[in-house]
Amino acid sequence: MSDQNNGGMHDTTMQAIHLKGPANGDFLCIVGDCIESIFRRIEILKGSENLIYNVQLAVHEACTNIVDHAYAEEHSGDIQLSFSVKTEPLQLIVDVEDKGNTFDPTVITEPDSENLQVRGYGLYLIQKLMDQTDYTSLDGTNRWRLTKNLTNLQ
Repeated sequence: MSDQNNGGMHDTTMQAIHLKGPANGDFLCIVGDCIESIFRRIEILKGSENLIYNVQLAVHEACTNIVDHAYAEEHSGDIQLSFSVKTEPLQLIVDVEDKGNTFDPTVITEPDSENLQVRGYGLYLIQKLMDQTDYTSLDGTNRWRLTKNLTNLQ
């Protein structure tokens, strides 16, 4: 367990896991397994299959958007992920980074339930499945921070 000073606030992090891999579908399987493993190590969350699936889906959608959009023109690049579990309050924080094309999430409209579409649900799903989503782009690095509150779930 380590304390990290974060802008005057103290986070107590139980574990931090970092992954870096190619921006392709094969890497996403490893990401899903990592999320499942993290949840299985948190005693009070054992048996939370829906929660695990929802977080896997949100992170998978973020990574898929990177593959399809951030690296669309380059056809190659890396995705870097960092998974941290805070204990006060109990949260899973997933940072997803890439060096591809940037975008403005505020111009993405919510899908229209009256007119079904094949694509375009990724950002909507991420925002619905996670408790907080933040996107920044600075010095050539795009970063998503996805936060899931894990208290009061049982």
